[in-house]
Amino acid sequence: MSTLSTPPYLLMNASVQRVMLQVLAALIPGIAAYAWLFGPIILVQLAIATVTALAGEALMLKLRDKPMSLFLTDGSAVVTAWLIALTFPPLAPWWLVVAGTLFAIVVAKHLYGGLGQNPFNPAMIAFAVCIVSFPALMSQWPAVGLKVGFLDQVGIVFGTFRASTPLPARPR
Repeated sequence: MSTLSTPPYLLMNASVQRVMLQVLAALIPGIAAYAWLFGPIILVQLAIATVTALAGEALMLKLRDKPMSLFLTDGSAVVTAWLIALTFPPLAPWWLVVAGTLFAIVVAKHLYGGLGQNPFNPAMIAFAVCIVSFPALMSQWPAVGLKVGFLDQVGIVFGTFRASTPLPARPR
């Protein structure tokens, strides 16, 4: 007699941290393409979103009396942050990236019970909330290949400009 088995036939030792690291590695070519098409401002947005996600995750873990070291190192908050940074426009203001990231971690992830308990992807919930709340800011994508200088991009994101005025010239 033969015994029947069910898929998957190939079992791997997969932890949450390992899967999240694989997802982050898979996002690197997309980040490189994004930086090539729109400029290196994506690196600033990734940093802002990552720091915000880890801070929001730490705050929620503390409020929920969960072990911080286990959940902060699993990589799920960083994956959420990177997805948010990649889906938001490259010239989105810093506060929009922070607000979207905090909404994803606090509301869409932890208010549903944490990792694996949320019915929807937290990054995409943050995108949906931000595009409904701030449609003008979320739809300002530059033309592909438009080379805006890195310092100009940082100035737009952080609300400072190197030009004499950010307003267009008035027609006569």
